[in-house]
Amino acid sequence: MPLFAVPFGGVIDAPVAAWVCKKLPLRMMGILIGVLLILLNVRTLILTFVK
Repeated sequence: MPLFAVPFGGVIDAPVAAWVCKKLPLRMMGILIGVLLILLNVRTLILTFVK
């Protein structure tokens, strides 16, 4: 079942991503992507620097 999730998720996500890229200013999109990457890696950063 997970094999089908990736293609179907891509079918839904691709048009949404294209729409967001058209609507958001480039600087705002870059900031949001940077914040998202940091938030997704907070656990790793904490475990790396707090020893």
